[in-house]
Amino acid sequence: MGLEGVKLLDQDIPRDLPTIGQKIGENMTAIGSLMEGKTIESLSQHKKLNDPTKEKVIKLLLSLGPFAHQCQQGELFALMIIICQRLTLEHGNGESAAEVYAMYAIIYKALTQDSHGAFNWNTLALEVDKKNGLTLQSRVLFIYGWFIALWKLPLDKLIPLSLKGADAGFNSGDIIYGCFNLSLAAILKSTSGKPLDEVIQTATEHFVRNNNAVLNAAFHLIHEEQVAKAFQGRTSGYTSLTDEKYDEEKDIASICKTDLFNQIAYYFVSKLKLNVHFGNWDEAIGWGEKSVPLLPAFANQPGHIELEQYFSMAALYKFKETTGEASANFKKIADSGIVNMNSWAQICPENFLHKALLLEAIRDGLAGLTIEGEQKFKQAAKQSLSSGYIQDEGLAFEHLVRMKKRIGADYSPDLQQAIEAYTRWGASGKVRYLQEQFGYS
Repeated sequence: MGLEGVKLLDQDIPRDLPTIGQKIGENMTAIGSLMEGKTIESLSQHKKLNDPTKEKVIKLLLSLGPFAHQCQQGELFALMIIICQRLTLEHGNGESAAEVYAMYAIIYKALTQDSHGAFNWNTLALEVDKKNGLTLQSRVLFIYGWFIALWKLPLDKLIPLSLKGADAGFNSGDIIYGCFNLSLAAILKSTSGKPLDEVIQTATEHFVRNNNAVLNAAFHLIHEEQVAKAFQGRTSGYTSLTDEKYDEEKDIASICKTDLFNQIAYYFVSKLKLNVHFGNWDEAIGWGEKSVPLLPAFANQPGHIELEQYFSMAALYKFKETTGEASANFKKIADSGIVNMNSWAQICPENFLHKALLLEAIRDGLAGLTIEGEQKFKQAAKQSLSSGYIQDEGLAFEHLVRMKKRIGADYSPDLQQAIEAYTRWGASGKVRYLQEQFGYS
């Protein structure tokens, strides 16, 4: 219906994939020509948009775009935003220019994998919004933290910005993006390894503030609360999200009956993560395999980081346990994850270097390179501690313990350090699991 409205404003949007692809190419070529002789930064001084019809088209497409993205129509989403970008470059910065540039940063990142360029486009969005009186602050800050800046800046720096974006949304009446920012803050705290009690407190407080106004955002808050409780040993099982407050099937897994693919993916990735943490490699692989087809719905988001980390960890152990084609497939998954994590670490070592070291250490240990493996495990733990990722510090020592147990070496000091890290994280359930598995008292 929305696209029919856009058509009435003389902007026809194709629906079939071949034509969408053709139009994306044509519009990107036009954007390249329009940017000749210009820098991204110079667009903060771009001429003003004075065509009301073009302004309406841009606003409509910006409103429709997120729904296309949510429903796995990535090509259609890309075309909508690329058209907005072309119109803005042709006719000038309008009321929605900041959002156009921020949304284009998402598309640019997806098409080019250029984190630096995408960051520059989103930085432009923040500058244009500032010049326009911060009218779209909630939107541009959400895109900044959810898609773009996490590949360049430590997650710690993004948490206060997401809270600022939430306040801006509620203060301006932009409730959707205000609620998106509330969920982003909780997810960033979870992903960056903040103490689990803090994650739970943030999730529960933000759920109250959301007040079921934006249901897909509210899902993330329930979900993060329950995942944190699972690590604390407060759910019905180590990998279960059920307790007296929420039932996993009714309140979380039921998301799988919707077309909210982003939220479905985050559920799958959390089950992958929990099963890796509790040593269930087969189950973890199953959840990872469910997650990968949904990657277009959560690529370049915090969940993408966790998919790469935990799917690679499970694949490393399965590679060692299997033979033939199955083993080769697991090796391919793990190798790809390690390459990706190392490439991300070159851009933002604070977020990714310790994860890359952890994956390499597991690989070295399984290959019999135990001296190299131990060095990397300890480097990963040290880097995790420096960057504030308590959960990854625990993982580094835990998987050092797994390696030493395989070769019959004394692992008690490393086990103690793993338990100390998980205790600081607040993961009582994980501590109990380690005590059961490795006999620590």
